[in-house]
Amino acid sequence: MNREYEVNKRYPNKTALIEQVIYLWDKIARLTAERDADHYAGRSHGGGKRSMKRKTALKYAREIARRVHSVNGIVCTPNTNYTATKIRRIWVFGSTIKGAEYPNDLDILIDMRCDQRVPWKRGRKIDKRYHHSYGCHVLPCSRKETMKWLTKNMKNVSRHDLREERIPIDIMYLIYPRWDIPE
Repeated sequence: MNREYEVNKRYPNKTALIEQVIYLWDKIARLTAERDADHYAGRSHGGGKRSMKRKTALKYAREIARRVHSVNGIVCTPNTNYTATKIRRIWVFGSTIKGAEYPNDLDILIDMRCDQRVPWKRGRKIDKRYHHSYGCHVLPCSRKETMKWLTKNMKNVSRHDLREERIPIDIMYLIYPRWDIPE
């Protein structure tokens, strides 16, 4: 009863109430359409992952290839379960390669091999004490550390390991040891 009285007091005739509701619905629809247009144009505002420009994605791919060439494909990974990681090949795949102007992320597929397992018998107490002092009871994985190093200071880069990836990939271009992406 009280609520009905408030509605009747604010909107004495029902047509004014209906006009106000229609106005608010139009405003909500317009704001939603603007937000969706911004999202697809790479200017999203808010909680989700932001899209990137194709130019930025290719710049990141070139930077990854440059980093691997700078170490000749051998990344030293001290304090991990292997002393070094040999990167054989790196491919780019996904929406960046398919030609999207604003891809969600840069997808890279890495083929690598880990060399020289850390000897635990020699200096075992030193290694254990060092890692235990940092709260680490298991050695970090050299593959993950290599992938982190490759994409350091890069946003929206998805790293995939060839050994673990089981999804079929239709189109992919090699970026290391040679650059195969058409410009």
